[in-house]
Amino acid sequence: MSKERLCRVSGDSMEGVGILNGDTVVIHLTKRAVVGNYVVVWDGADSIVKELAEDENSAYLNSHNADKKKFPDIRLTDDFRPQECNWLVP
Repeated sequence: MSKERLCRVSGDSMEGVGILNGDTVVIHLTKRAVVGNYVVVWDGADSIVKELAEDENSAYLNSHNADKKKFPDIRLTDDFRPQECNWLVP
């Protein structure tokens, strides 16, 4: 069984790094991602494409869109832990 899948992007939160609405991305199925990877996470309702990042406070999913009001970063907390995290194949 292949460990890669295709995923269609919906939305503009990653346009700053060239991942655009309607793009098809290749994801590598894994349960582990590294800070700096672009990831697709499943939160139980939707798939979310973001960059896995961290700062002195915690890990978070980084949106790459200048409009942070519309596309805020998502903190990984006890209240929000993705059920699945896969990284995008560069």
